[in-house]
Amino acid sequence: MPDSLRSLFKKYQAFYEVLPYYVVVEENNGSQKDKTTRKIQAGFDVDVYGVNINNKLAVPGPDPDYALGYDELRKLAQDILQHHANDFSSIDIVSFSDAAMLNNRNQGQSSGRAKVCARLRIRISHRRGLEQPESRLEEQLLKEVEKQLQGLGLTRQ
Repeated sequence: MPDSLRSLFKKYQAFYEVLPYYVVVEENNGSQKDKTTRKIQAGFDVDVYGVNINNKLAVPGPDPDYALGYDELRKLAQDILQHHANDFSSIDIVSFSDAAMLNNRNQGQSSGRAKVCARLRIRISHRRGLEQPESRLEEQLLKEVEKQLQGLGLTRQ
């Protein structure tokens, strides 16, 4: 698995970024005017981008390389969960049916020319209830996901 994923990442100049994953909790204390909302960090989103080498705005879903990347990242996530198992955290792979336009400055390049990218998301979250914030368990999983991605040649943006 790692060799096919490594060559896929290299072919598409893949990179990743880490974002907090938030949930919004609405609390209603019996009346509309007592309704409050809270935003709670419930984990992390690790977005993996691959540059469309043809630079065409195409739907990534049916592309066989996109499907391969999804399957390989899913296997990687399952392996990480197996070795760092706990009953309170999860890792999910999310696919997107549209392409993203990214400015090269985000990739450390000086050109302002935008690139067309496909994106897969690795969502690290917990199963402790929505009102609970992320914890060290999710932070440990994030570190392991980053370690695996960097071992496959990806850099964090």
